[in-house]
Amino acid sequence: MKQSALRKVPCIAWCLALNTVLFLAWYASTPTLHNRYNSPLHIYRLEIYDASWWQRLQHLDAKKPSIVRLYHSDSQALLGTSPVVDLWRNDAIAWSVNSPGDDNHVRVGKDVLFDKLRSECAPPSPLRICEPQQ
Repeated sequence: MKQSALRKVPCIAWCLALNTVLFLAWYASTPTLHNRYNSPLHIYRLEIYDASWWQRLQHLDAKKPSIVRLYHSDSQALLGTSPVVDLWRNDAIAWSVNSPGDDNHVRVGKDVLFDKLRSECAPPSPLRICEPQQ
């Protein structure tokens, strides 16, 4: 009776092969952090990620495919994430977060807009710069 060649492979080799496949799948689908930016008063944090290998294959026309995420710095809460956008020569960041009310926004290039943000000086703000000038 002949045993198949696959049955002779040790279990550790199968485990290593499975782990390698899982690692490569994770690596192909996970964006990598490119840079972080803080708002002028450090209330919001903007993170720009390079698109994953898989996302780059889906957006071959983009020279610099990226994903942008906006976080609230204190609570680490994710406030928004963008789809894959091309930030090639389109990566200027405009913070408009100091006007009263909830009509503040952050713009990254011409493709990404996070709007309806609270003002950085919204009460109760512990920042000394937000106190009324006398």
